[in-house]
Amino acid sequence: MYPDHEHQVDKCLISLMKSDKAGLHVRDFHGRWVLVDEDLGPQEAIVYPGLALYQATAGYVNPALYRTEINNMQDNIYGCCSLAFKLMPKAMTSLSCSEMRAAGHGVEAQFQLPIPVDDFMQRSHPTDQLLNRHNIQSFNFPASEDGSMKASTRRKNNSRSRPLPPSKRLRLEAQRVLKERVQDIAEKKGIKLRFCNLKECENHIHALDGPCASIRMEIGWPTGVPFVHPHDLPNKAKISFLEAYEPGLTHDMELNLTETGQGSQH
Repeated sequence: MYPDHEHQVDKCLISLMKSDKAGLHVRDFHGRWVLVDEDLGPQEAIVYPGLALYQATAGYVNPALYRTEINNMQDNIYGCCSLAFKLMPKAMTSLSCSEMRAAGHGVEAQFQLPIPVDDFMQRSHPTDQLLNRHNIQSFNFPASEDGSMKASTRRKNNSRSRPLPPSKRLRLEAQRVLKERVQDIAEKKGIKLRFCNLKECENHIHALDGPCASIRMEIGWPTGVPFVHPHDLPNKAKISFLEAYEPGLTHDMELNLTETGQGSQH
């Protein structure tokens, strides 16, 4: 049995929860409810992320959707005692993804603009779309015979998985090459990567004195490709980016994109 307000999500950055009795369930990426505090030791607690961390990391860290079980209350006159500590962002600051962008991570349109913390806390945040971001690494909770579940990292079974769509494979390869090639070149030359906005960069990319011209030249960025995070590039520009750093990598993907008519998506 659960309370009328079946599930909750905290607006804080991180929550730390400790109860004297098990009953905290967290929803995983498959929609299953996981009993997470059944086997805790006396000096262990549950730590889970909230909506503010989700916003500050551009959605890379999903907030925990949780509910509390209140079974057998008739048999326990003392109920359950829980202690929670919530790490909150400072009220006078804004939740911004600038650090994520500066670190080379793609930032989707919904996270582009900073949000004052006061405004963020007063807004309603629908939770129905929070668990549908499949491009982010998640965790799987295999069920045991008694119905309880223990967290473990998802193991990908390549033999059973379907081939990735060409556009998604292209995006993943671009992110990999950025980390393994481009960032390595930049670090060796002492360059800090700060990507441009796509629309702004399209206007100055051909100018010799553009704000990103010297960085593009130093790291061998392909000519004609906007200096933005590869995640945000159109597919044709992603192909040019990959060919510049790993020639021949995209031959098959380019053919597939042409056949399926996805060349302009990203």
